[in-house]
Amino acid sequence: MRPLVYWARAEKVRVRPTHKNETRIEGTLMLPDGQQLPFDYHRQELTLVVGRPGERSHALEGEWQLDEFGVPTRREQGGTNGIQ
Repeated sequence: MRPLVYWARAEKVRVRPTHKNETRIEGTLMLPDGQQLPFDYHRQELTLVVGRPGERSHALEGEWQLDEFGVPTRREQGGTNGIQ
């Protein structure tokens, strides 16, 4: 869970997990403005999906690849990565 926590601290977001197991964490991200976004974090792959597929109302929404220190890279459709 550490890369997720490191990322959340840098983004000033609170992590509220609702379901945890060995491979995944699901829950809600609490943004500073009070907005809530659902998330799905895959522990082994270090991938973070924020928001619901097809909906984008916030800059954090989308699929992210985190490194071991929580530094994000946005994962684009089609499997190519672009640095955000």
